[in-house]
Amino acid sequence: MVVAMHVILRTARRGCSFIFDMVRQIICVTLINSMGALSLRDRKLVSDMPRDPDTAVQSFKLDRKRTCYAVCPDRSCHRNYPPTYQPGSSIPFYPTYCEEKTSVQGGICGTRLTRPRTYSSDKGKPVTIFVPIKTFVGFCMKDYLASLLSSSKKEDKMDKMSQRQRSDGLMADVIDGEFLKTFKGVDGKVFCGEGRYAFSLSVDFFNPKGNKVGKKSRSVGLISLAPLSLSPTDRYKSENLFVYGIVPGPREPPLTALNHYLEGLIDVLIELWNGVYFSSTSKYPGGRTVHCALIVVVCDLPAARKVAGMSSHNHQFFCSMCKCTLKEHGYSNFDYDRWQHRTDADIRATSKLWRDASTTNAQDSIFSNSGVRWSQLTRLSYFDMAKCIAVDAMHNLFLGLVKDHMRVLGISLPKPPRRPLGPAALDIPVQEPPPDILTTKGGPKSFRTVMNYLQGPLSKTLEDTPSDVSKFLKKHGQLQVLDYIGRALRCDPDPTPTKVTRKDYWIPKIIAWRSRQSESSVGDSGDSGLKEAGYVLTKQERDAIWSDIEHIVTPSWLTSIPATIGEPSAGKLKADQYRVLAGLYLPVSLIRLWSDVLEGDPRSEQRKRILDVTLCLVSAIAIATSRRTSVKHADEYFSLMLKYLTGLKELFPDYKFLPNHHMALHLGDYLKRFGPVHGWWTFPFERLIGILQRIPNNGKIGGELEQTMALSFARAACLRSLFAKNCCPQSIRDIEEVFDKFVHTQSEVHVVSDVLDLVGLDDGQHGSAENATGTSEHEDTWKKRTAVPVPTDLRDALKDHLQFLPDKVQVRKHINIDGFSFSVASRHLGNSSIVYRTSDKEVHTVLGIAKYRPWMGNADPFREHQWLRASLWQQEVEPLVFISTEPDKLVSHFARMDMSFERKDAMVVVSLERMLNMAVAESN
Repeated sequence: MVVAMHVILRTARRGCSFIFDMVRQIICVTLINSMGALSLRDRKLVSDMPRDPDTAVQSFKLDRKRTCYAVCPDRSCHRNYPPTYQPGSSIPFYPTYCEEKTSVQGGICGTRLTRPRTYSSDKGKPVTIFVPIKTFVGFCMKDYLASLLSSSKKEDKMDKMSQRQRSDGLMADVIDGEFLKTFKGVDGKVFCGEGRYAFSLSVDFFNPKGNKVGKKSRSVGLISLAPLSLSPTDRYKSENLFVYGIVPGPREPPLTALNHYLEGLIDVLIELWNGVYFSSTSKYPGGRTVHCALIVVVCDLPAARKVAGMSSHNHQFFCSMCKCTLKEHGYSNFDYDRWQHRTDADIRATSKLWRDASTTNAQDSIFSNSGVRWSQLTRLSYFDMAKCIAVDAMHNLFLGLVKDHMRVLGISLPKPPRRPLGPAALDIPVQEPPPDILTTKGGPKSFRTVMNYLQGPLSKTLEDTPSDVSKFLKKHGQLQVLDYIGRALRCDPDPTPTKVTRKDYWIPKIIAWRSRQSESSVGDSGDSGLKEAGYVLTKQERDAIWSDIEHIVTPSWLTSIPATIGEPSAGKLKADQYRVLAGLYLPVSLIRLWSDVLEGDPRSEQRKRILDVTLCLVSAIAIATSRRTSVKHADEYFSLMLKYLTGLKELFPDYKFLPNHHMALHLGDYLKRFGPVHGWWTFPFERLIGILQRIPNNGKIGGELEQTMALSFARAACLRSLFAKNCCPQSIRDIEEVFDKFVHTQSEVHVVSDVLDLVGLDDGQHGSAENATGTSEHEDTWKKRTAVPVPTDLRDALKDHLQFLPDKVQVRKHINIDGFSFSVASRHLGNSSIVYRTSDKEVHTVLGIAKYRPWMGNADPFREHQWLRASLWQQEVEPLVFISTEPDKLVSHFARMDMSFERKDAMVVVSLERMLNMAVAESN
């Protein structure tokens, strides 16, 4: 109990020691009250109890094997030095100074690595030991594998997963992708079968103090691996992830310095590729040889380039998959068929040239002409440098494209521009100012700036941000300029003072005058606000989206987003919030607002084109993040993404595309290679970072904080996996259920035991009390509940399902499946909105359903977009009916929003099955 509290909840030592003392006292009092006095055996029992948590933790052997490296403190070096030991001594020894060369032609770094620290010895004399100034703890991957293989369930799952093959053409996980089907092991045979395990690598830098809206002030790096030979539901559990180490801060290693931290890991991966013999596993007590391979590296864009030794996204060679350049192609070139793709051989050859170059100038020249430096990954002979550095869907789609598209639409309304706005939306009849203004310093510029601004479209100026407009005019409009414009336009209905001494007198009057003016007299100004990215939505449209976000009914498990998205008060959105925004709220609102096109209205037509482009993005993301994929789906994703990008380019010619737009076209290739993104995206690693950030530490970045995080996580993982090991004592196994409830925030039980008693009925054989035939166990359970007379509507509905009607029933208001609640509307409206499938099996469960009536209108603009899974329904429900189905036929919840369509009350319904599947994967 205390070990679990200390390791999992991170209860302080003081609190744990208090619990030990209290438990000891309770045991003593209990024994004395029952026996009269403590026997010698009882005294020994009490005295053997630990008094501090460290002693208790040591008895469970939760610490994994690890190596503590001395790290060069120089910001540009970061060389790692493993310890050495004198014969018969356990004290680690490190070099005193760094021996790494500063560059190819440079001298030795020479930075001091150690400092003296004095400890007290057993003999009472102080002992001085030289310890590293900066440390990096790297855990042993073979020890981690031994832990996995000590569980017969995990070992069996990994062996079966490695042999799995599908014949339907669908891909449900990495093992079904094209890459592993043809990937060959060290023996030249396809890398599948027992003892062949695949892994993914993630490197992610984060602020240990928590993410800031602004620039990170501190950064440490997580190096972790996930076992792809386990299913996604098991793969990303804390106890199954391998944290190799945390790169010490306070800043990220520059250029190729990250290679020093990866060197030890690559050494082990080379060894595991050739095969490592384990003397005993759960399935093979006599021992077995295991082969492991690193299949894919998945990180955000900057970290991926650093790990692979590739150039950053703003380099001339900005892509690690193809040879597109900023000069010849740029981010806005979408002629994919003409892109020249990189090859593994080409990258390896260039990497070796860079490493072996004799001068710094030669290295710089190689890098400038290729965008490639040397990487530790090239030491893995089997690793494909061109195909296995993945595009992470989470960062690319949600934190990249969706986030940027919000800016394109103007969800976060921009501040007034400080440049001319192009063609005027309104011709303001103001003559050139008098000479006294023209000759004043800054007068002409002030006049032009204010006039350009006032002649711009309302959607870019006054309509959306009046407070910013006031600030803009106050900053750029001189008093005499504002006074001249205000008088010339007769903005003041009251008599104007002879002399105005404050800008605040004219600013609100000028704003009010401009807001009253019509832009209809200006050529095509009706859609001028839709021709520039960032100025699409009007204030009314943005407010309508805010209203929809607030009124859409969703289940309790769906990630919530702030209603006033785009406002500073709403804060910074996370990737999961962008996912929900793009998959539910945004398309529903935009279809409602923009699906009707007014003939001859340029703005209405332009809005419809923007809507179509937006839904291409939404549909592409829906396909890319589906739980199942195929080559056909990957091609459809590419087609929709290409349509989105080219459409965006046509709609907004001046829009500046970003690296994520280019990388999104490469994502389709990774869907084919590695299957659905759920098996290899970075969502689980981001959750892991959140766990690390919550671990108490002393705040000393540069070794101590990082070591505490890594050790604490490793201990917790070992404790969680203890129950799965074959060697786990029975006395500990007996509390596994209690421990499960303690460590898991969501239940992993697929169906609760009493779900079959949904309405107090078992198999439909109820009659009067004397004719009831339920089992004694069921009867005992029933007696503990509060039964009620059968409601009239329920009695009428049950007539078609039961031969004998019960006198009383127990009506369940909710059931839990996979930790998700399905309930009646009075308890939670969102949890009561369900999608279900009928069952063709023997009847076990009867569910009461009130179906919504289908939409009977002429058109349904939501059904046109199949990947959105949305449609119109009536708000009215049919009479209560009962259906025979299994609990696992409850597919998911749906989101709903009441609205008026074709002058009828309606509601739009969006199935959340895909998002529910994502939530299940992410919660495990």
